[in-house]
Amino acid sequence: KYERDRAVSVRQIVSLWLMGFTYAKISEIVGGITRQGVQVIIRPNKMIQRAVHKRAEGRCEHCKKRMRILHIHHRSRSWPINRMSNLEILCKSCHKRTDAGAVRVRNSWDLQNGEGL
Repeated sequence: KYERDRAVSVRQIVSLWLMGFTYAKISEIVGGITRQGVQVIIRPNKMIQRAVHKRAEGRCEHCKKRMRILHIHHRSRSWPINRMSNLEILCKSCHKRTDAGAVRVRNSWDLQNGEGL
């Protein structure tokens, strides 16, 4: 029963995120999970995270600055959410502006794979 309930919750969380709800709002709607817990469910697995970081070569994919701390950002809320072409590495400043709708990144990954054209 626990595994079935957990699977339903994960599906519900992903569905709410795809509809545009914030981590905090999803936490409030679903109940029994924190905002950080929701973020862990949406976050790509470690193998994908490493591949995206490797592709970026330690640089923000928008401003190209080399940074020690970089954020993984979902370009769109389309399914599947954690495919390589839907993820980008951004510095804190670009990530903040992107979440505010001020930046749209197209990098060489998009162009090589025919996306974002």
